[in-house]
Amino acid sequence: MRQVSRGLLWMGLAMITIGSASAGTIDLAWNPVPDADKAGYKVYYGTATRSYSSNRDAGNVTSTSLTGLTACTRYYIAVKAYDTGGLESTNYSNEVVGLPRPVVSTVTPTSAEQGASVTLTIDGESFDTGATVAISGTGITIQAVRRNSCSQLAVDVKIDIAAATGARDVTVTNPDLSYGVKPAGFTVAANVAPTVTSTDPASGATNVPVNKMPTVTFSEAMDAATITATDVRMLDENNVDVAQ
Repeated sequence: MRQVSRGLLWMGLAMITIGSASAGTIDLAWNPVPDADKAGYKVYYGTATRSYSSNRDAGNVTSTSLTGLTACTRYYIAVKAYDTGGLESTNYSNEVVGLPRPVVSTVTPTSAEQGASVTLTIDGESFDTGATVAISGTGITIQAVRRNSCSQLAVDVKIDIAAATGARDVTVTNPDLSYGVKPAGFTVAANVAPTVTSTDPASGATNVPVNKMPTVTFSEAMDAATITATDVRMLDENNVDVAQ
């Protein structure tokens, strides 16, 4: 049999599987070799450029998934075609480089209220430099993404006060466009008005020094700029404002 010899193949990392990613997976696709004697393709890969320690027979298809790869490890991948006699093409395809697909394991905190600004910690694996984060639906703005490590991202988000409540999918996408999804990984909760949990002096207290500076403790952190004398009032036993 004559050896398949037609030029270089073109190959790229491809988004083939939709949904949450399996650990240690790289999806691939390439252009076909237009040779009548072509019988299939072999995928070569390793952890150094043009040094392929492993290969897999993909058969006579133009896409496949490499599985069982080591998380957070950068792989170098190329393809050769082979003919019906098993002879391989002289040339490899162009080489592509990438980590396995990102996997999103947990998002902390799992929820926040409408109107809140919060930093999410996303734990998982194979988050590459330059990874981006998206949260499904509307009303959530991603303000910044910081890569703490290959297995952790910190994400600053702002939730609009009118954002719809409910579960949202969280997606991490690497620069090569491979991605992982955590379905319902984050929930927008309804905004609950803060309440007064305690006062000093307590309601009904007697013999309070006239120079006592009252304090009020709320159920959550408050923005001091939004609190006025109209919002917090001191009342006497007749519910009349006390002069301040």
